[in-house]
Amino acid sequence: MTVVPSKEQIEVLREVFVEWLRMHNIDYDFELYTQEEWTEREGADHFLKGSELVITFENDLLTYLNYPGENDVTGELQDLAGGFGYWFELGHAWNIGFYRFDDWPPLLSENAPYSEKLKDQRWKDKRKRILARSNNHCEECNTQAKLDVHHCYYRYGRQPWQYPDGAFLALCRNCHEKRAEAELRFRLFLPTLRTSELELIQRVLRHCQYWFPRDAVHDFMETLDKIPGNISIESSDDQVLTEDEYKKRKFSAEYRALRSKLFTMLKRADHPLNRGDDWPRNWL
Repeated sequence: MTVVPSKEQIEVLREVFVEWLRMHNIDYDFELYTQEEWTEREGADHFLKGSELVITFENDLLTYLNYPGENDVTGELQDLAGGFGYWFELGHAWNIGFYRFDDWPPLLSENAPYSEKLKDQRWKDKRKRILARSNNHCEECNTQAKLDVHHCYYRYGRQPWQYPDGAFLALCRNCHEKRAEAELRFRLFLPTLRTSELELIQRVLRHCQYWFPRDAVHDFMETLDKIPGNISIESSDDQVLTEDEYKKRKFSAEYRALRSKLFTMLKRADHPLNRGDDWPRNWL
């Protein structure tokens, strides 16, 4: 049995497409229109007639769709739209329209067991895409053991496949369990942060991952994690330090350690096109 996608699906697709833009850090200079809004803007005689959603853009998506090269995102975006019962085509170079498939396999009810939803061919296809991306290796430890496909986040009302590819990780069972536990601990920590602090952490990490080698950033952050308490303070066996002298030496040792690790990170900075770092997976 096949059906026409429901109107609600295009609304969720709109939300997911914005998530995709945000993952790739190009959620700027774009607009979304219903067919009615697009007709009002462009007039009755326009491209993309019959589409239910129109997206215009003046960001890097224009390059990715028209001059793809290595950054060919068309297949991923068609797969993403297909998970909602839609396909898209370019109108002008700066806009795309989404159209319904004439028929579409029906969805299970919202109350259906999650295990049943994972039997859907659309999930199987998404899972296959993620495993192909990882070359069937764990994206944490690089082993070639039996792999799970992990959702890094969930949104209410979505089917398991209705997420951008960047929302998934291919993980061995051991890394899957560790990741799930680490993500839970992080969520439990989130209430301790102000919204401004949370946004700042995200911006700083994104900036560091973009400009510096990942292992250098990690090494610097580990040094921050160990201070104070685990920096050695040199002194001769027979020397007794006053409390003030100890504090001064401790500060000096901590400063030297931070300066050394920060210098290592900075001197290895390179233009992202030359850094040869394929993490995170959702970067183009």
